[in-house]
Amino acid sequence: MRSSYSGFPSIAIIEDLEHVFGFEISDEEAENTGTVEEVLALVSRHAPATGKKCVARITFFRVRETLANVFNYNRESLKLDTKIWDSLPPETWPEKRDLIRKHFARSTLQITSTGSGCALSFLAFLLPILSSIIAYNFRLVPIIILPVGFIVGVLATFAVWGLLPPSFAQLPKDVTMRELVAQTLLEEIEAGSPYSDKDLILAVKAIIALHLDHRLEAIELHHHLTDDLDMTD
Repeated sequence: MRSSYSGFPSIAIIEDLEHVFGFEISDEEAENTGTVEEVLALVSRHAPATGKKCVARITFFRVRETLANVFNYNRESLKLDTKIWDSLPPETWPEKRDLIRKHFARSTLQITSTGSGCALSFLAFLLPILSSIIAYNFRLVPIIILPVGFIVGVLATFAVWGLLPPSFAQLPKDVTMRELVAQTLLEEIEAGSPYSDKDLILAVKAIIALHLDHRLEAIELHHHLTDDLDMTD
């Protein structure tokens, strides 16, 4: 178990860097790393760029092609700063779930239900059951009400769940093409694709942005992880 990671505000950043780039960060290295540039230097020492071709550029065109096919976007309108959900009404999201999971599979892009949605669904399940138990205990209804209450609870749960709009775990509604490209790039590097120095910079920034709840576009090399970027508290 890691004993210290004082240079990083989150051990998850260390774990993701190690997982994506395939090396281990020592406690001493973690303690002596404070800025984005120092993180980049640390990764470069252990996992330097392995290619000259910019994978991020190729990934951009692949992501753009996916969005054009899945959402019928105009390919030419998709730039790095394009906010991809702007022209997608929420009621169209459910039908795209599996396709989004297929093409953008990292944890930041998984579609899940909100915590409040889970709570509402649980209440919808629980209330009919509790009501039937209470009514039976006071001899207000026959025993048949107990299985009926359970069935009503199950049906109510599905009804509430179906009415709730989907939400995106750790994926802001104004997510940009740049962020999708960066997350897809991480998958490529994890899979062993050669990457350039530019890819390395984008990938490191993407990991930091993910775990510090910060926008990728706003992260600069001189930023200190704790003092400038940590928004998780």
